[in-house]
Amino acid sequence: MEELNAYKNLERELRKTRGGGEPDALVLTAYGSEMARTSVVGLFGELSKKVGFPVTAHMLRHTYATYTLAALRKNPSFMGEPLLYVRDRLGHSDVQTTAEYLHLINQLEAQLVLAHEDFVDGILGDGTAA
Repeated sequence: MEELNAYKNLERELRKTRGGGEPDALVLTAYGSEMARTSVVGLFGELSKKVGFPVTAHMLRHTYATYTLAALRKNPSFMGEPLLYVRDRLGHSDVQTTAEYLHLINQLEAQLVLAHEDFVDGILGDGTAA
């Protein structure tokens, strides 16, 4: 995520100036034009082979939505509605579509709780308190 953020804020801006326009796409060629969809799909196909499981560009969108929503919900200084913020960033017309990510967040939080319980059980040995 840090590398993607650095690309967006630094490299993408450099590439935009080479193209002289204001492209909407996140991924730009070295010349500043939007990368063809087939090229992006090809890149993710290569990545899928490398890591051994399917990876798609759309997964970035889901990851962004899930982690942004989770972070905003936990941030007491955020002055807004996290669901509406993420909805607007994703371009959803219905907030119920965005609300689907709440289910993912709840699953992630439940996994963290279970991992913590397993860790504590491991410290106690057989899982019973003394």
